[in-house]
Amino acid sequence: MVDSRTGYNAYELYLGLKLHFNSDYDYIKYNGKVNTNFDSFLKRNDRFHFARLGRLYDKELKEFFISNFMYEDSWIGDLMDATADTNFKNYKKYIQSLSYSFEQDQEFLKTQCGSIDDLFHVDPTSHPTIVKCILSRSIHPLTYALTERKLSFTDNLSIDEEYVWPEVKLRMKKLVPFVPYDVLKITDIMRKVWT
Repeated sequence: MVDSRTGYNAYELYLGLKLHFNSDYDYIKYNGKVNTNFDSFLKRNDRFHFARLGRLYDKELKEFFISNFMYEDSWIGDLMDATADTNFKNYKKYIQSLSYSFEQDQEFLKTQCGSIDDLFHVDPTSHPTIVKCILSRSIHPLTYALTERKLSFTDNLSIDEEYVWPEVKLRMKKLVPFVPYDVLKITDIMRKVWT
């Protein structure tokens, strides 16, 4: 029964974060509460995946789910593979050296476009540099989220493309509340790199 309870707790967390990254649901506003019950969980064929991930990642399970949902919507079975674990390790590495990682990504962005205004320049035939870098995984999504948190630029991007951008925009905006943010550090780093 302990495994079932661990699995159920992981299932609730998974559903809350999955809804957060894929819909209008706000995980922060509703404190992760979702409409589910233990009996329906026990009828699921994939309940063992939840129990396994709950045991494996324990107190870091929320970060594990965030580190994967920021890239794409994932079925629980897909989160059992090496790619999901790699996403999580990269997320932890970025968070552990947040200032350094953010600065390195900002330096990379500067080499791609030269000025901060060009970073958000929308060409009628393609995405702005910062979006291209997210799509190619040249920069970490947390860099985008931190930049968004500082400059609030995403809603000002007028991108007509209707297939890739809407999903990327939603995921990046939904990631912002989960990013640890020290306004002074981020401001200093951006000032240092871009001026």
